[in-house]
Amino acid sequence: MAEKIAYICDRQKCPRCSPECMHTTDIRHAYLFKLQDGTDDTWFEELSIDWMSLLKRIGEKTHE
Repeated sequence: MAEKIAYICDRQKCPRCSPECMHTTDIRHAYLFKLQDGTDDTWFEELSIDWMSLLKRIGEKTHE
């Protein structure tokens, strides 16, 4: 069985975010991952986390 990994969502994938959902299996919409410049498939995790910014973005998307 293939494993799935859930990432904290950047809240940009779905047209209308659900307040109950905070995760995605699509790494292209993972909040703490960025595609390396010049590549199509190399992702890096961001080491610094701005929790206040993340919480604010989650709150803004759930109230649309």
